[in-house]
Amino acid sequence: MVANKLAERIHLVLDWRGWSAREWADRAGLSPNTVNAFLRRARANPQAALRSPILSALAKAASLDQAWLLSGEGEPEIQLPTLRGKDARGIVEAIAVADGVAPEILDRYRALRSEKGRPLLYWMARLLEITVSLASEPKTLPTARAR
Repeated sequence: MVANKLAERIHLVLDWRGWSAREWADRAGLSPNTVNAFLRRARANPQAALRSPILSALAKAASLDQAWLLSGEGEPEIQLPTLRGKDARGIVEAIAVADGVAPEILDRYRALRSEKGRPLLYWMARLLEITVSLASEPKTLPTARAR
């Protein structure tokens, strides 16, 4: 039963990430054969698999909690990157551009003073604040010209 659920979670992670099994193994620094052998051993002894460095490498490569990956208990706990400073700010800007955020929002975001060491969530919050403030600003309608 554990093996079937483990296989389901593995396929779920592959779908979430858009990876092939080979790509996941590569990202974890493992060969596909090593991963397959691990999965066979996990079916036989799930508790031993929980302490396996292979499970740890797979979970780390996909930013997952390894206990969830093996047992399905709890949440997957996908972790946000720990980027800081200009890298974090650049990531948020790239996401905003890709999502088609309005130019006036991007202009205000770009005008923010760069603050060293600020984490990714800080910059995401700033972008959200700008978006909300622009949405709440009263819009002025063009007035008709007198003839």
